[in-house]
Amino acid sequence: MRAFIAIALPVQVERCIETLEQMLRAKPFPVRWVKPRNVHLTLKFLGEIEEGGVEAVATAMVRACAGVPPIALSMQGVGVFPGIKNPRVLWTGVGGRTDLLAQLHGRLDRALAEAGFDAETRPFRAHLTLGRFKGRTAPADLARALQETGGFDAVPFEAGEIILFKSDLRPQGAVYSPLKRCLLGPPPA
Repeated sequence: MRAFIAIALPVQVERCIETLEQMLRAKPFPVRWVKPRNVHLTLKFLGEIEEGGVEAVATAMVRACAGVPPIALSMQGVGVFPGIKNPRVLWTGVGGRTDLLAQLHGRLDRALAEAGFDAETRPFRAHLTLGRFKGRTAPADLARALQETGGFDAVPFEAGEIILFKSDLRPQGAVYSPLKRCLLGPPPA
């Protein structure tokens, strides 16, 4: 099954994403939009895993979360990867206690590597994917749109758990089903 580990977003963040996407949809950009209810903060993309590997992933999640408190985060800013001249991903950024988020990501990556999963080779860049570009767009127009929409007030939220999701790719869009949840907090007694 295709799987990833992420932080789910609360309803108030989904609503803000919906508003932000509506503002950006008014621009003539060739973007395939992510449904607001499907936007999440990915910590680790696992790719295809065997059903028997779910417990190994769950054990790594517990090890990574132990002693990490809930994390105060916020949604803020808008940008593109890899850059304005050849954008492929449109995103909104993540602010707040990103130091704790990066620590959690590192702990999770190490625990998964010890369980036999590939370690991440790219640096962690916390973001929420809004859409993927399907074609070329004028850099100046895109820069102007990002400047116009990127100044919204940060939307705070708390990350209190991480979730292992199964991803089913369907013609009408991806469907994400939670398989395992792990609360952030002190180690078990």
